[in-house]
Amino acid sequence: MPSELLIALCIGLVILVAAIRAVVVAPRLGITFRIVAALVFAPWALFCVYGFAASMEPGDFHVVWRVAYAAVFFACVSAIGRFALAKPQQRNDDQN
Repeated sequence: MPSELLIALCIGLVILVAAIRAVVVAPRLGITFRIVAALVFAPWALFCVYGFAASMEPGDFHVVWRVAYAAVFFACVSAIGRFALAKPQQRNDDQN
């Protein structure tokens, strides 16, 4: 496996983990941070669309590239959707 593919897969894994973490903590974040975070994930999603289209060329490991681009794209889109649709958590200040 070429070193470029290993580096790209590591970067994709980091983005995937960041998107999953963002989906989990979205309700605890303020609206401005959610907007900024969604704007961070949007270029990654667009890059994955371009990368997926570019990986249609024949070559070694093209299927791995397609799967990686698709996984990161869906993670980014789900993170953006979660940021957009998350309702803020209500705090219970009933502690006496």
